Amino acid sequence: MTTRGTHTQAVELGMQRAFALMSLVFVGITAVQLVPKTDVYAPAVLVTSGVFLLFLVVLVVRSWTARLSPLDGIAGTVVAVGCQLAHLVPAESVAPAATRANLSTVGVILVAGFNQGFGRVLLLAAVLASTFVVNVRIDGWGAGPQDMWIVLGSAFAVYFLAPYLREAGGRADLARGRLHRDRVRAAEDEARRTAHRQFRRVLHDDIAAALRAVATPDIDQGRVRAEAARAIEHAETMPEPPTGEPVELWPAVLAHTDGTGVRVRHIQLDRVLVPPDVAESIGLAVRELLSNTARHARVAEADVELRARDGGFVLRVKDKGIGFRPALVRRSARGLRDSVVARVVEAGGSAVIESRPGRGTTVLLSWAPAAAAGPSRWETRRDRALRAAVADIRVPVRSVCLPLLASLFIPAVHNLGASPAMPWLLSWLGLLVLGTIALTELAREPVNAVVGWVTAGVLAGSAVGTQLALPADSLYTYVSWPIGAISPVLALLAAIRPWWESAAALAVAEISLGTLVLTGHFTVTHVVDAVPAAVSPAIGVVMGLGISVTIARYGAIVLRLDERRAALAGRVAARASRQATHTARLAEIGREILPFLREVARARAAGAGQRDRARELEHIARDEMHIPGVLDDTARAALSRARRSGCLITTQADLDTIEPPPVVGAVLTTALSTPDAPAQVVLTVSARDETDLVSLVCVPGDPVRAAALAAAFPAHAELSDDPDATLLDLVVQRDG
Repeated sequence: MTTRGTHTQAVELGMQRAFALMSLVFVGITAVQLVPKTDVYAPAVLVTSGVFLLFLVVLVVRSWTARLSPLDGIAGTVVAVGCQLAHLVPAESVAPAATRANLSTVGVILVAGFNQGFGRVLLLAAVLASTFVVNVRIDGWGAGPQDMWIVLGSAFAVYFLAPYLREAGGRADLARGRLHRDRVRAAEDEARRTAHRQFRRVLHDDIAAALRAVATPDIDQGRVRAEAARAIEHAETMPEPPTGEPVELWPAVLAHTDGTGVRVRHIQLDRVLVPPDVAESIGLAVRELLSNTARHARVAEADVELRARDGGFVLRVKDKGIGFRPALVRRSARGLRDSVVARVVEAGGSAVIESRPGRGTTVLLSWAPAAAAGPSRWETRRDRALRAAVADIRVPVRSVCLPLLASLFIPAVHNLGASPAMPWLLSWLGLLVLGTIALTELAREPVNAVVGWVTAGVLAGSAVGTQLALPADSLYTYVSWPIGAISPVLALLAAIRPWWESAAALAVAEISLGTLVLTGHFTVTHVVDAVPAAVSPAIGVVMGLGISVTIARYGAIVLRLDERRAALAGRVAARASRQATHTARLAEIGREILPFLREVARARAAGAGQRDRARELEHIARDEMHIPGVLDDTARAALSRARRSGCLITTQADLDTIEPPPVVGAVLTTALSTPDAPAQVVLTVSARDETDLVSLVCVPGDPVRAAALAAAFPAHAELSDDPDATLLDLVVQRDG
């Protein structure tokens, strides 16, 4: 059997592997009991038992190599019924009740697990009816019905377990599909936001800086041309996230410091290795710091100190310039807040800015590798894979353990008078049921080692105590039911805790039973007569491990495939989203700004007209930086006319939480299209739950402007106008 990477297939495979392991156990039991007693059993019993053994071997092979089908259930029913009916011979020539029960147990598990619909009910009824008839025929009405307990318990357990596991696997696969789509959408959204941030930084760090250099008289023209060429290169190149092996930090940072106009003096430079994306972010942040030093600090030198710390680093950049008050920096100013602080934070680090007027500026950039997000203290990889396929592990373990434990009350009550200890053992069975329910509830979350080992210790102690309380001849009858009573709980422990805990409890139980048989506490004709009792507690461990380990193993494969698939799809979607965003943003500035910068990069000197045009284009770049994607040519022309007439225009939006709605461009165009330009315009965009608030202030007030705004935005707007100012608040429903 192969798996194509679904939890449904992992569940199916888990059930088949568990059935194969159980069949192997029954092969051993049947062979051990038949071979030494071939002269005791009737020929019909020997022949059908041989057929049963052969059928089990075939099932083991099929369970491991192919997918079991309803035909296997039909075949199992025929074999089970035939083997039972073969025991309608003289009572002294038949196999013991426990051996006969094995025949039917295999049949009902096979049918309940791998057949569906009404046919499953009919096949189960056939197996149960034949078993009941044979038991009554051999053991009479008094003892016959109690021989059914293990068959009934197995039938009920698997009848409810198999459909639940399949439904859980199907739900897990649907959840995988939704998660995959969500991951791809998240990758697209994050890539789009990242592309916007990166382009905003290009606008600030490169394009606006180059335009400012062009507009500044008496600046070295070689530097102007270099900045223009660099701005064009950065604008036209879609940035890709750096990948690969860790790189040495300082050489990567140093590569970004050329052309800033600031000489870097090294105080101390430790050798620090960091991921490539971290080195890229820190290098760009340092370049912006040095550019700010050149533009604002009125010094041409900065000290840099790099120290390794806690697996990461602390990078100090210090100048002795004029300084400033960080608290007074406008929120709309993008340089330090976005190009330095936000860039470093996005890389997983932090930035601290210390400055005072006349005392210079010191910036500390620090980074340390983040601790990998791991599972809870007690959760293992098997737990994560198992819970991925079967979200609530309590349901399947309850459906197995409780029916089997409930069926034990049949022999427990029937044999209540077989020994003075039996009433106490019946009470112990009730406690075992309550303990199983409690342990099942604890399995809501990963169960810790203390609970696991305490449970194993209690089961081991119970096994030894109950064996000592049983009569000497009990191994030949169902008076020995307490020996197998720990099997369902061992199955539960094997499913929720590492295998060695349940194996340790089982080993104690088996060693105790073997010791009591060899020392004569239990009376047996042949040592092999103790095999059914010895195997009964082991079946739970085998079944629990078979299902949980297989589902977890292949569930882990599914999880790994999902991670790789999601990572690949996310990378593809992210790149497409980055490309589309970058192309759209580039088109917004490509018609005016980039051709101008190309002309600057080729020219030898900038004239007065070129400097005026550079100032105008710098405003366009900054508008695009503050309210991206909402200004068309008409809006830009209106802004340029207003600025030429002396209007002071301020635009700002919290780009970390919202994207400016397209109506912003229409608001500005309307406000600036009246005959008399205002002296000052302030436009802000802020978030309000599911809406965005566009606020406009025009100073002084103007009735014509107010009328134009009222006509353009009659709905969802609050408008006021007086001689001092025209105020507009426009509520815009957010898309999505």
